[in-house]
Amino acid sequence: MVFDLSVVVPLGSADARALWGGLGRIVAAGGRTRLGTGPVPLTTTQGLTGLTGRLAGRERVGTAAVFAKGTLGAAVTATGPPQAFGDAAPQVEAMVRTIRIAAPWE
Repeated sequence: MVFDLSVVVPLGSADARALWGGLGRIVAAGGRTRLGTGPVPLTTTQGLTGLTGRLAGRERVGTAAVFAKGTLGAAVTATGPPQAFGDAAPQVEAMVRTIRIAAPWE
């Protein structure tokens, strides 16, 4: 199983919908995995809002999420074999819900 958290520094103000589209292009470029359509809203325990949806590929399934706040963003992907991901899905969701974006000066 693989869990990736990436910091996103867009050229302008961050927007979760735009980040979702960008993540979809990045994931598709690898040729093995695709983002599901129709992401749904997600809110972390600290109140950060974003979008989440499914990932699917050859012998792998998973989830993705994007968050935006001001001029920073975050992208999360978690994938694995279907059985392993299914077993770990509650822990993955719990980890994603702990993400926060805070500038060093806050």
